[in-house]
Amino acid sequence: STNDGAAQDILEALSGLVMCMRGATEDEYAEFVPILDRLVASRKPVVRREVLRWATAIFPTTAPEGRYYALRLLGDADADLSRSAENALSAGGHDAPPFADM
Repeated sequence: STNDGAAQDILEALSGLVMCMRGATEDEYAEFVPILDRLVASRKPVVRREVLRWATAIFPTTAPEGRYYALRLLGDADADLSRSAENALSAGGHDAPPFADM
């Protein structure tokens, strides 16, 4: 289980790794998906927030992975995280889907 302090340590390590991987292939970036998939289900909002940050740093907003984590967190119980997810979706020139109107 991940604690709040560990989330910051993991973010810093992953940020360094992402910087080292600039110019990497799409397949190499795809290796992050299982890690993000596991962490997006965390009970701790700080960990879910980091998943959103990592996903938007690693994948372009036009890639399915770049939008999946934002869509998954769009209805998060943490209102700030939900707004961050909406902003991430809007950053690619796409609005968040109108789920409330469905």
